[in-house]
Amino acid sequence: MGPVSVDAITASTTKTEATPKPSLGELSISEATSNSVRLSWTISTGSFDSFLLQYKDEEGRTQTLTVEGDSHEVTVLNLAPFHKYKFNLYGISGPKRIGPISSEATTAEPKEEGEEEKKEEDGENQPSLGELSISETTSDSFLLSWSVPTGSFDSFLVQYEDGGLQSLPVDGASRETMVSSLTPLRSYQFDLYGISGGKRLGPISAKALTAPLPLHQGTKERGSPSPSPNPSFGELSVSDVTSNSARLSWNVPAETFDSFQIQYKDAENKPQMVPVDKETNTFVIYYLVPSHRYKFNLYGISGRRRFGPITASTVTAPADNEKPSGMPGEVNQEVSAGISPRLGMLSVSEVTSHSAQLSWTVPEGSFDSFSVQYKDAEGRPQALPLRGDFRDVIVSNLSPSHKYKFNLYGIFGKQRLGPVSAQVITTG
Repeated sequence: MGPVSVDAITASTTKTEATPKPSLGELSISEATSNSVRLSWTISTGSFDSFLLQYKDEEGRTQTLTVEGDSHEVTVLNLAPFHKYKFNLYGISGPKRIGPISSEATTAEPKEEGEEEKKEEDGENQPSLGELSISETTSDSFLLSWSVPTGSFDSFLVQYEDGGLQSLPVDGASRETMVSSLTPLRSYQFDLYGISGGKRLGPISAKALTAPLPLHQGTKERGSPSPSPNPSFGELSVSDVTSNSARLSWNVPAETFDSFQIQYKDAENKPQMVPVDKETNTFVIYYLVPSHRYKFNLYGISGRRRFGPITASTVTAPADNEKPSGMPGEVNQEVSAGISPRLGMLSVSEVTSHSAQLSWTVPEGSFDSFSVQYKDAEGRPQALPLRGDFRDVIVSNLSPSHKYKFNLYGIFGKQRLGPVSAQVITTG
């Protein structure tokens, strides 16, 4: 009988190389100041879609910061002076979270207030921008925070691309702002400019990726006393319209929001933003243009979330029908008499562990509005705008047993007069 046969092909000696699994290297810390820390890290193998940085603030609350996959460093801002922090970095690859790698750092002691004042007197404190960082990441919003190492700015401008160039003006006393109405799982680059004396400095920039759309958008985060997903705003109405001003009024139940935010575009189509305290339900917008249509949007702010808007539109009166400059419906007798407004005394009363009542006098003339400015317990500047007919206000959300210095400015036309100042220590 003949042979039986079989054919076969031997296997190739070349092995297909598998894609290396991503792995984290080391996390290191540098450039620690009294309120910020710069972190950098290495990747041993592979690459990640994004990174997740977690740490606990001085009150023990967990903070989370999302970083793009092509970034290997980030600056964490708004830290407490002389406090020890532990940072945990995770790598995100597809649905997997790898890590963490960890590192610890202690922030520096705060600088003496006298040193900063001396620099200002010597003319060394020219305004400069520090670092821009992104935190509080959700599927449709970011919290931007920045530092100003020296000097001060009149205002800031945040710009980013989202179906075209978007611009968000921010007042000069702020060091953070919430950018909302973004798209889930999209990469954004934010550029921050500082405006000083008509000059635009910068930008400083930061990139971040919005989170995926949550499965249960209506679920409140644990421990977050925010309002319902669709709180009742009521209506926004416009009255007392002149050629250069309009009064906005709204009806929202007390204690629904922490504050409000009015947004509109000026005659040059530039976005304008006005913060308003939670106790206020009416506000006058000045410096408008005659015979121009304006659309005003009112948002409610609760924690880091922004609700709304409710909207109202109006057309300002023609210039010929305008009364002499002053509050709507009033003839400004002080101007015709040549009397300039003057601030009197600022006093503090009814001090508790978390609030203080400020009162002031205006011996002569009248102001269009006021601005109360102070630094919170973490050293961040705060600004509270008030109507010109106010003579007192309660400043809330203060920290117990902390010393505060309040500065009151009077706004008259385009001039800012003052400040008059007062200090107080909250109760324990």
